[in-house]
Formats: sequence, structure tokens, C-alpha cells
Amino acid sequence: MKKLLTWHKYAIGGIVLAAIGVPILFPKITTSPLTSQTGLHPYIPQPTRNASDFGVPNGTYSDDQVNMIATNVGVLDIPKFHAGYDIQKQFVDVKRVVDAGTALGNPVQVYGYYNATYWFLNNFPGTKKRSNGWGDYTKNFSTDWYLKDTNGSTITHREDRGDAFVVDLSNPDYRAYAIATIADWMKQAPFAGIKFDSANLLEGQTVDKRIQNNGKTWNELLCGGNVNLDAKGNCPRVAAWNAGLQSLIASAKQTLAPMGKLVYYNGISPSKSHGDDRNLSILSTADGAMNETFCYGEKGNGDITLYPLADDIALMKSQSALGKRIAQITSSGGTLAAKKYEPYCLAGFLMGWQPGFNYWVYQTSYSDAPATLPLFADQGLNLGLPVGDAVQSGNVFTRTFANGYVILNVGTTQATLALPNQRFVQFANGRQLPGGVLAAGKTVVVPAQSGAFFLNETYAIKNTILGK
Repeated sequence: MKKLLTWHKYAIGGIVLAAIGVPILFPKITTSPLTSQTGLHPYIPQPTRNASDFGVPNGTYSDDQVNMIATNVGVLDIPKFHAGYDIQKQFVDVKRVVDAGTALGNPVQVYGYYNATYWFLNNFPGTKKRSNGWGDYTKNFSTDWYLKDTNGSTITHREDRGDAFVVDLSNPDYRAYAIATIADWMKQAPFAGIKFDSANLLEGQTVDKRIQNNGKTWNELLCGGNVNLDAKGNCPRVAAWNAGLQSLIASAKQTLAPMGKLVYYNGISPSKSHGDDRNLSILSTADGAMNETFCYGEKGNGDITLYPLADDIALMKSQSALGKRIAQITSSGGTLAAKKYEPYCLAGFLMGWQPGFNYWVYQTSYSDAPATLPLFADQGLNLGLPVGDAVQSGNVFTRTFANGYVILNVGTTQATLALPNQRFVQFANGRQLPGGVLAAGKTVVVPAQSGAFFLNETYAIKNTILGK
């Protein structure tokens, strides 16, 4: 069962932050209370590194939810289903979140949703009960833009919220419609930009499990048999669709950049299932990309597949140097097996985190209410900004932060190593661990595929968070 958090305003030196115009909320972990805390709480909201994809399927955000978002995250991606797909209601909620964040001194970036591959029938007014969908934006949409196979049949999504049709991205008229629609959205609400979902290049020789295909590859669906393939193994229509996707992203950036807006796409493949480059070629024409399966993937039966964290640590660093943004998303089923890896995934993100360029979403579903953020307490540990890059030694990564130190063990056996030559206090699961202040250079043991988190003694004493 998911641990729930309650929230309270916290005082520093007897002065409530709200009294000076900064009403920040701090988590109070009801199941594992901190011991003898008399000063600044070691667990506080971390909007510089946390993000959310939260949406309300059949309604709008409550005032409490707006406050939770504005307090806890620096980036919000509006899901397609929010407010029942009603774009006008989404506009209103975008402004509410941005205004609340501004009032709190936390400028939340909110990104709109546009699916690069599918057109959802719920976009049309009235398809979803009591929803106007995209309203007048659908008037210029033509169903002739649906992608069709060699038999002239539309190609549909296999499983999603309502019916969804693959669109023909090789059609310049459809791409022009999409760009014009997005550009107008940017004028209607204070979006930071747009996120293109399902922006994956087609692989001609692959049977795509996302669509109804009767066991046929993309080449067979779009071109039939006995056709010439390009160097990537794609038939002409598959290659044309892929070129259209690249053009869509590039055109969006060209159109939105003068408006001061950014273009993200989802996403980065957790492995090489979308090609050797993990679908990163599109990033050359976008501002950023999302990895929807950072750290691990969880199947319906609870089985966990871990993905190489070292790859994403290096990716965050290399792409930030190019001015590109990478958002990492870990979707947990909330099972005990998944919770075991919470420290591992958090430490993995922190090893690669480049402030201003990377955010982490940790969620059990896209409709997790932000009142439960963070989903586990150590997301809020006040480590401060990183001081230098992560250092790797074999299977162990370490990184120094302004207020502390983090260790990541990606190996399958426990790791034993010495702390730096200063004194630390270790924290886990929302509390200071027994043992008090650890001696400088003390040897610690980090379990296999896990992370460890420390605050330095100087910070702890300064903020009087050590138990007396």
C-alpha cells in the first residue's frame, strides 16, 4: 500500500515562512517521524529536480492540488486526458498552476500535450461525455489524414483511452495543421512549450505491438511485399513517415522558438528497442527528450527489469553540455518489489542531474494526486546543488553536494567504501539513521543496486537538525 504523506507549514527561528510571503510546505512523514528536529527540516520540497505528469481524468485541479504542484515540482506535463481532454479547461489549469508557482517563488514550467503518432477520437467535441474536447481546433482536422495500410484500412492503436488512429506524418497538410494548432495553444495559456508524445521512429521490419497489425511488420502494412528497402531496412512509405516525424519536430521548434517556447518529445528508449541510438536522433531538432522508463520497467506481474543507469548518467551530462534537456520518468506500480529500488533510482538520477536541464518524475500512475508528493520521503532530502560531476569507481558512483554526499552502487553485490574526509549524518526513509555523526573517512556498506544519502555535519549543526 502506498505510504501517504501529510503536510504542514514549518517555522524557522519562530518565523513561519508564509509570514514573509513564501508559504512553502514541508513533508511530515507520519509513518517514520524525524527525531528531535528543532530547526530547518532536512526534508523540504525540491522543485529544482522534481517534476510531475499528474492529471485529473474527468475534472480539473482542486485548489489543494494546484498548491501541491506549485510547491513541489519545477515542471508539469499536462496529460492528454486531463479535464476529460477539454483543451479550454486545460488552458485555465495551466494559468492556475503558473500563477500559484509565481506567488510561491517557484516558476513552474507547464508543457502542453500533443501526440505525434495518434489522433484520439476524444479530441472531438462530445466524444467523451460532458467534454468539449479540442472544440473549434478540430474543425480544420480531416480524417483523410489517418494513415492507411495497403488495403486502404486505417491503422488503430491497440490499447489506450478510447479509440486512436495513427496519423500520416508524411502528409504536409496534417503537419501544417498540427503546428498551427500548437502555436495557437501557446497564445491561450502560459505554457513553457509542447511535449510530443509517442514520437518514435517506425522500424520497417518490426511488428509493432502498439497497433492492430495482424502480425504484419510496418513494411508489410504500408508497402506490401517485394519492395526496395533503404539502409535502415525501411520501405518508402515507412521512410516517408519517419521523415515527416522529423519535420514535425523541427517545424515545431522553428515556430515556437521565437515565442520563447520549448519542444520536448517522448521519448528515449530504455534500451536499443528503437534503434541503436535509443531514438535520440530526433533530439538534434528538439530542445529536450523524455525517458518514460528510467531506471527500471515493471511488468503487470510485478517483475522488475533494471536498465543501465550508467548510460543515463552519461546522457544527462553530455546532452546538457549541448543545451539539451532530459526528463527522466520512473513509473512504479507501487509494489514492494518496486519500492525496494526507490533509493537506487533516486541516487541514479542525482548522479547525472544537471540543474536546469534535468528533472525526475517518480509516480505510480499519471493520475497520482500531488497531495501525495513526494511518493517517498528521500526525494525531498535537502542535499543542495551538486558540486562537480559524479565519480565512478567500478560499480560505484559518488557525488558531492552542497549539503551532503550520495553513493550509488549499480553492482549485484554490496559495496564497501570510505566516506570523504569529513563528518556526515546518514538519512533514509524520511529519518536520520541511528549512529549519530559518522567519523571522517568512515567505512560504509551500500547494498547491491541501491543508494545511500548523507548530510554533512556542518549543514546539520548549522540548521540544528541533529538530535540532542
